[in-house]
Amino acid sequence: MKRLLFIEPSYITNSDNLKLLRVELSANYTKIDFGYQPTEEQKGVGNIKIPKETYISIVNEKKKFKLTSTENIAIEPKQLNFKTATDWLFFSIYFEPVPVKCCDLKLMEKKTNAETGFNFYSIELDKKKQFEIK
Repeated sequence: MKRLLFIEPSYITNSDNLKLLRVELSANYTKIDFGYQPTEEQKGVGNIKIPKETYISIVNEKKKFKLTSTENIAIEPKQLNFKTATDWLFFSIYFEPVPVKCCDLKLMEKKTNAETGFNFYSIELDKKKQFEIK
């Protein structure tokens, strides 16, 4: 089974403290790995969660690939609370499989909240940053 791993792809987002680390494409899933550090305002009361409506799509295509599961991050209404602003969280979110190829993806947390949250408008899956996993 062919699996492609894209390390530190280029992307466009409005979030300064959320870093997209890699994307894995396989015939069974699409996995996106993140690193997140809370802002100073989130310290003590901050939380992180992902809405169940979150999806990915191929840029300029209409088909949406649904969120299927997560690792180390809660799906709403659950949430993870931070104790300090120096806490780092590494987590993965899984989606239905997109075709195993190079393309640009879009990740949207919510259609109605495009300016904030986990929204990535162009995740570039470039052959130069691609590795095949066996």
